[in-house]
Formats: sequence, structure tokens, C-alpha cells
Amino acid sequence: MFWADRSNKVAGVTLLLLVALVIVNTVLVTAAVGDADPLKRGDIEGMLRDINDNEALYFLGIAFSIATDAVVLLAAAAMLYLVLRDRSRVLAMLGFAGLLASGIAFLAADTASLTVGVLAADFVEKGGAGGIAAGDPVILQSARAVAALQGLADSIGNTALGFGLLALGSLLAWAPAGEVNPPRWLGGLAILSGLAMLLSWVAAANEDVGIVIVSIGIIGTLLLLVILGGWLLIQPERGEARPAAA
Repeated sequence: MFWADRSNKVAGVTLLLLVALVIVNTVLVTAAVGDADPLKRGDIEGMLRDINDNEALYFLGIAFSIATDAVVLLAAAAMLYLVLRDRSRVLAMLGFAGLLASGIAFLAADTASLTVGVLAADFVEKGGAGGIAAGDPVILQSARAVAALQGLADSIGNTALGFGLLALGSLLAWAPAGEVNPPRWLGGLAILSGLAMLLSWVAAANEDVGIVIVSIGIIGTLLLLVILGGWLLIQPERGEARPAAA
């Protein structure tokens, strides 16, 4: 009964916790790595040295990222399904599936990031298996290949997240009213963010334009989660009178 009676509050707290973890992880990783592009041959060596110099910060960021993707993102997906499923079970399930798939893809990217951190130590200090010396180009190229797989996993995660946001936005904007009815304009924000995430593949053709599009998607998604999470926190719980949103 606890979860059923307090589902709005739990959902709101989960969404806000997700936002907090994403921000903390972004700050930590940016502080440790900077804006180096591992796919550029001239950047990968400097990135590995930065990671090794800021090893504790880098691995702490990965820990926050794993907690975000493996636990909190999936919990947020489940709670959104729970509180919104009576409005459209199909759209709620599609939204849940998109968020679940994105969490799995982002977790794969986290694994690749962890591997890059290990390779950074091998390249700068320890050397690799089989007697490969520190500073060997083989380690450098291995790290570049793993970083490319990380970028691919992130792009797949963004795509899955985009589909999930489109389903969630459609539910919020157009589904019939149910027990929990956030403002319908939030659906438009979710759809805009989802479209930006789906267009993130533009980065493969034009990096500058791609970064702008991904930034719009990320900022829009975080804004959506903050507003929706705060709205859920102040709503009456199940069984209490609740006015429908305009």
C-alpha cells in the first residue's frame, strides 16, 4: 500500500534525483577529461593523460553514471509508467520501453568509459598485457577504438531516449485525462526534446550542428524532468481529490 498510496511523491523524487545525478556526472567527467574528441588522432593521447591525471574524479563520474543508468533511470521509467498508464497503456509502455532501452545502451557506454580509464593508466604508467610498454601506440589505438564504441552506444541510447520521449510527450499532450494529469504543454516539451535526440546522428556528418542539437535535447529533457518531478511532488496522492490540468 505504501507505494500505491505515494506513487506521485516517489515518482517526483525519482525524476529530480535523476536530474541531479546527470548534472553531477557531467560536471565530474568534464572536469576530468575536458572537451577532447577521442576520435581525433591528435586528441586521444591528451585525453588519456588527462584521465590518468584526474583518475579519482574520472572513475567517480563513471560510478555516478552507472548508478544513473542502471538504477535511477530505470526506476524513473517504471514510476512514469505506473502513474500515467491509466491515460494510455500503449503510450505509457512505449515510453517505458524507450527509457529502458536507453538505460541499457548508456550502461554499455559506461562500460566502455571504464575500459578507457583502465587503458589510460596502461598508456601513461603501467603498460599493457604481454609486455606492451607504457606509451605504446597499440594502447593508444585500442583506447581510440573503445572510445568509438562508447560514442556509438551513446548515440543508440540517445535514439532510444528520443523514441521514449516522443511516446511520453504524446501521452502527456493528447491522451485522455486520467488520475494524474500534468499540464499538457509538457508533452510539447517532451516531443521537442525527443526529436532533438533522434536528430543527434547529425553529429556524424556535422559535429558543430550535432552538438547544438544534442544540447537542445539534453537541456529540454532535464527541464522536462525538473518541472514534471516538481509537479508530481505537490500533487495529492491517489484517492484524494485531484483537479484535471488545463
